[in-house]
Amino acid sequence: MVFQILQPKNAKEFQKMTQGREKVMVSGFNEEINRMAVESKKVSMLVSPERGFGNDRMDARNSGLNDVLCKLAAKNGVAIGVDIDELLQLHQDARIRRLGKILQNVRLCRKYHVKMVLVDGKGRNEKDLKSFGICLGMQPGVEVVRC
Repeated sequence: MVFQILQPKNAKEFQKMTQGREKVMVSGFNEEINRMAVESKKVSMLVSPERGFGNDRMDARNSGLNDVLCKLAAKNGVAIGVDIDELLQLHQDARIRRLGKILQNVRLCRKYHVKMVLVDGKGRNEKDLKSFGICLGMQPGVEVVRC
């Protein structure tokens, strides 16, 4: 099954894009979009919640998720997705920073029992993707979704 990922930039766009749809996948962009996505019953997956967060603070990493958002995602059945294509397009330093944020999100999702999914658009080998997910700390039965 192939899905389309919505990419809203603000709350108004989010409302307009999700209106009249049953289940959607939303690409993370900022704190407002991430919060609206995990609170909504219409959203089935939040893809790359760490995407819009560039620099980290001095004492903590800003990964787009926190304990409150993870609890809401678990309660509303919203899965958190890791976009493999987007990760592979980054340059070396940016990829290293993004992987650190993904690792933090994986720890949070495991702690609060939020479903994690790998999102692939190029048709890569599913076993390789699942192995990568396990290396990141995801559960062995991690699901791969094609977009």
